[in-house]
Amino acid sequence: MSTKKTILLVEDEAGVAGVIKTKLEALSHQMLIASDGLEGYNLAHSIKPDLIILDIMIPRIDGIKLCALLKKDQRFTNTPILILSAQANEENIALSKKAGATDYLTKPFCLEDLLKKVQSLLKIEEKNVPL
Repeated sequence: MSTKKTILLVEDEAGVAGVIKTKLEALSHQMLIASDGLEGYNLAHSIKPDLIILDIMIPRIDGIKLCALLKKDQRFTNTPILILSAQANEENIALSKKAGATDYLTKPFCLEDLLKKVQSLLKIEEKNVPL
């Protein structure tokens, strides 16, 4: 059984997106990147990813609104959504959960923590991949 999964990352900071993409591709996942919420919405509907990672502060449709829009669609009811945000306040965490987010990770984050969350959300046995 293959562990390769399709992950959609919606992140407008190219440097952050590049690091995440590189690390997750090292785990043999297919990575697709969108730089704004509208592009992320359209990509999600065209590819039906196994996991969606959303930044909150992205152009056109913010991450919380995008999460809520996706979770209202039955095709994404069981798709895990991980929110990444520099905003670590309780209000944004609560809003993310209310919108349907599965988990929340605060920026800056440790890559090891991100990889563990991704693996947990995808229910994949942990691999020993160097960071």
